[in-house]
Amino acid sequence: MKSWEEHCAHPHLPRSMAYKLVNAGFRFDGAAIFPILNLQCDDDSYSKGLAQGIRDFVARKTDVSADDLSAWHGEFEHLSEAGRYFFSTNRYIFKASKPTTHTG
Repeated sequence: MKSWEEHCAHPHLPRSMAYKLVNAGFRFDGAAIFPILNLQCDDDSYSKGLAQGIRDFVARKTDVSADDLSAWHGEFEHLSEAGRYFFSTNRYIFKASKPTTHTG
């Protein structure tokens, strides 16, 4: 997963987003999560497409062997068939607005 983090400019941004918004002059109006949960790895699941994207990205690097990457990706189908598949992630939604300025 460390190899996958390189695909993103700031993989830990949600931790500091509220602070960054306020520091940039916005009013922080709240945050929410959009959870994604897959209990099967099939063609309709978000996680299957994500796993393929991760596999393809990491394959272009040299820090994970092709055999390890293939074993990692192949495990999802076996877990799904056995009823043991679990994938969960959150998408973070931040709401901010420009403070109103009063002219007098």
